[in-house]
Amino acid sequence: MIIKSTRIRATARSMTQIVCHLLDKPDENEVIHLIRGSRADVRMAFDDARDFGRKNAVAHFILASQEKLDPRQVRDAIATIGDEFGFSRDDVKLCVRHQKSRHDGESWNQHFHLLVQMVNPENGRVMDMSHSYARQEKIERIFEVKNGLRLLKGRHNRAVLQAITDPTIRDRLTSLAQGGLDGHAYTATAKETGKRLGVDRAAIRQEVRTLWSQSDGWKAFRTAIEERGWRVGPGTRKPDVIILTDGEGRMLGSLCRLLGMKKAELAWRMLPDGITPKVSGPSSGKQLPEKVTRSSSGSNQAETLGRQRKTTPVTPSSKGHWLDPVREQIISTMTLNLQGKSEEFRRAEIATAERAKAQADASTQQLAEQKKFYRDFCRMIDELLASRQAVLPPAPQIRAIDEIAAECESKITSAYTAYRKADEWGFLNPWRILRRRQLDAALKASGFDAHDMNAATVIREGLPAAMTQVAQAIQRQERRKHREWERHPNVQAYEAFRTDLRQLQNRLHDVPDSRLMEMALKDPSAAIREMKRQGVTGAQKSDYGERISTSPAPQPSPKRSRQPKNGISDIEI
Repeated sequence: MIIKSTRIRATARSMTQIVCHLLDKPDENEVIHLIRGSRADVRMAFDDARDFGRKNAVAHFILASQEKLDPRQVRDAIATIGDEFGFSRDDVKLCVRHQKSRHDGESWNQHFHLLVQMVNPENGRVMDMSHSYARQEKIERIFEVKNGLRLLKGRHNRAVLQAITDPTIRDRLTSLAQGGLDGHAYTATAKETGKRLGVDRAAIRQEVRTLWSQSDGWKAFRTAIEERGWRVGPGTRKPDVIILTDGEGRMLGSLCRLLGMKKAELAWRMLPDGITPKVSGPSSGKQLPEKVTRSSSGSNQAETLGRQRKTTPVTPSSKGHWLDPVREQIISTMTLNLQGKSEEFRRAEIATAERAKAQADASTQQLAEQKKFYRDFCRMIDELLASRQAVLPPAPQIRAIDEIAAECESKITSAYTAYRKADEWGFLNPWRILRRRQLDAALKASGFDAHDMNAATVIREGLPAAMTQVAQAIQRQERRKHREWERHPNVQAYEAFRTDLRQLQNRLHDVPDSRLMEMALKDPSAAIREMKRQGVTGAQKSDYGERISTSPAPQPSPKRSRQPKNGISDIEI
C-alpha cells in the first residue's frame, strides 16, 4: 500500500485546482465516486484557514494499493491515518474514489483521495504534518503486515523499524531495513511535466520494460527501441547516464530508472554490444583549465596589482523577476590566473572585471530602488484603503454559535437554577410556580420570546439545548444583516475598488512597467484604467511567493465545533 500527502495552500486558486482535480476530470478517471463531503465543506475549510491567517488549509492524502482492498480495509487504513495525524471524521471535508485501469494490467484499479482540514476552527491550531513521509511509511508497513499484503520497501525503513514497538511486526520488517533503497522511474514533477507535454511517463516505463523482457540482449533491445521511434545514448550533462529520447529529441527519462536497474548493472549488460557509458569526473560541469581554480564566495583574497595572481570579485548570479536580484551572469565564479601574461592582457582583464563590478553595483542599486518603490506603493494603497474603509458603515458582526449561546445562558442562569431548586420541593409547591413565572419574565426581558422560547421549552429541552436554539436564530439575524450590509452601494463600490487596486499591485509585482509605476504613484484610479485597457484582469501566478488575493476580504465565518477523534471507520466506502 502507498500513502502520499501534500499540503494545499489557503488560496482560492489552490482550492479550485484541487477540487477540479478530484471531481472534474472524467477524462482521466473511468469512475469518480464521491464518498463524503462537498465543495461547500472544502470552501469552509479554506475560509477557516484564511480567518486565522494560516498558510495551508487542507491536507491531501492519496491511498493506493497494488492488491485489492475490501471496504473494511479501506476504512481501517483511513482510520489509522486519522489516529496518526490527529484528525477525526468531521475533519474529512472530501473523500473521493477514483477508478482507472493501470498500465501493468495487474494492480488494483482504484485509489482514494482525502481532503482533511488542517486548521482547528475553534482555536486556529494547525494539524502537525512534520516527518509525514516516515509516518506514512510506518502506517503502510503496519497495515501490510496486519492484512497480509506484499511488503514494499520505502525510503525510511530504518526510521520505521525504530518507531514500531510490536515485536511481531518488527521481525517481519527487519529485512526491509537492510540493503540499499529502491529507485523511482520518474518523479512526481516529471510526471506532471510530461502530462502537459502529452507524454505518459507510466506508459513509457511499462512499454520499455515490456520491450526489455521480450529482448534476448542489449542489441535486440536497442533495435526494438529504434523501431519504436526512440533513441538511447549518453546524457549531455552526465555522460555516464544512458537516457531515452523520442524522435524530436525530448528526454523521456533515464534508462536505468525506467528499467529499474542500477547503473552498474545496465553498463554491464551494454558491454557486449561495444557501448560503454563514459565515466564522468567528480564535477558534472565543464572541466576547468589546469591553471584555473575555483574560489569560494566567502573568501577574502585582497591581492594587489603587483602580485602574480589577481582575484576578481565573486558575485553569484540569480534568476528572478524584477523585484528579485536581477544581476546578469557577467561575473565569473572562478579566479583569474594572470601569471605569465603580458601587461596589456593583465590591464584588459582587470578593466573587464572592474566593468563587471560596476554593472553589478548598478543592478544592485536598481534593485534597491525598485524594492523601495514597491514598499512605498504598498504603504500608499494600504493607507488609501484604510481611509475609504473608515467612511463605510460598520460591518455587522457574525458571532459563533457557542459564543452567542454562552451569552444567552448567562442572562437566565440564575432564574433557571432557582426554578430547579424549587422544583425539587414538589409539583404543587407555590415556590415552584413563582420561580417558573420569574423564569418566563427573565426570558421575555432578554428578548428570547421573539425566538419562540418560553419557560416550558427551556424546562423540557434543558438550558444548554434551548440556548443553542436561540443562538442559531440570533446568528441567522446577524447573517441577514451582514448580507444587507454587503449590498450597500458604498460597500460594493469599496470592494470593487479594492479588487482593482490589488490587481494593480499584483501587476506591478510581476511586470517592470515603468509608465504604469509612475501613474500608480500619482493617480491609482488612472493606473487601474490603464491596466484594464491593457487587458490585465485577475491575478496571475507569481513564481516568487504567494500572490495578494484579489477577492474580497473574507469575513469571519462561524466557528464549528471539532468532534472527538473518532468516527472515521464509519465512513461508507
